[in-house]
Amino acid sequence: MTGNNGWNRTSGAAPTGGRRARRTLVALALLGAAAAGMAAACDTDLRDHECMSDEYPVQAVGPEGGSMCVTNGKEPPAGTVRYPKGQVPQRVGDRWDRYWQDHGLDAHGRLLTN
Repeated sequence: MTGNNGWNRTSGAAPTGGRRARRTLVALALLGAAAAGMAAACDTDLRDHECMSDEYPVQAVGPEGGSMCVTNGKEPPAGTVRYPKGQVPQRVGDRWDRYWQDHGLDAHGRLLTN
């Protein structure tokens, strides 16, 4: 049995269908579209980049390593070297970032062996 407000007195359930359901679906669709648009406009990989877009990463010479970023077009500072080609970390936690945490380079950019 239902009362004047549309509630089912027997089950206590809210009214189904109607305008409320349509408004909810429209709102969810709009939120989904907005989220998709933001994801497309932004970088969807949530990991941080190693360096800014106008920089490149270099590694400190020696077994302890450590990295820093250098402005594009400038040479690496003393005591640092460029990563070997194809082994440059792009994002924090990527394959090469993890690799270089346990490996070092000499002053000529050659892999140090322990």
